Amino acid sequence: MGKYIPTSTLDLALNQIKKSDYESICSQQPTTYFEACNPEMWVAETVYAVGDTTKAPTDNNMVYECTTGGTSGIGEPAWSEVQDETFTDGTVTWKAHDNYSLVTAELLEADKTLADIERGRSLTFAEKVMVLSHREGAVVCAAFINSADLRLECVTTSVTSLAENNDIVAGRNTILGAVSIPLTFPA
Repeated sequence: MGKYIPTSTLDLALNQIKKSDYESICSQQPTTYFEACNPEMWVAETVYAVGDTTKAPTDNNMVYECTTGGTSGIGEPAWSEVQDETFTDGTVTWKAHDNYSLVTAELLEADKTLADIERGRSLTFAEKVMVLSHREGAVVCAAFINSADLRLECVTTSVTSLAENNDIVAGRNTILGAVSIPLTFPA
């Protein structure tokens, strides 16, 4: 007797990944949402809620998660560069997270396609062209993240176009190739 996984079961996993609203090309394999996201830059005297994320005006390979909501200070805080360290900024408390994101592109529903493949199902994310990079580094993987739930949904190997030796240069456009995530029945 052959092994079989119903399509509906494969689709449960692929539909969870399909909830991703951003693709992030990373310099290291992320294991959390925070290691792959690219939030907006911090703004003084701004209300932040628990779960909001930001980054320092000068890139330091970190992002910050608001753990106590409030209003940011009049001037920049002393940004922590230590994983999981917390610090205050006005009445806000931030938690520091390492960040490996080089390029981030928004994913629309039209960018995602579920399809039958031989012995399984596949989710394909469409190619994204002329995406501006925000940091330089060597491409290691593509991460698919869900910003509403602060979740890392999937990580896979990746290469980019318009990048020399698969290195990204900050402030330049690149092409994020289409990515397919196949789930197949066991042999």
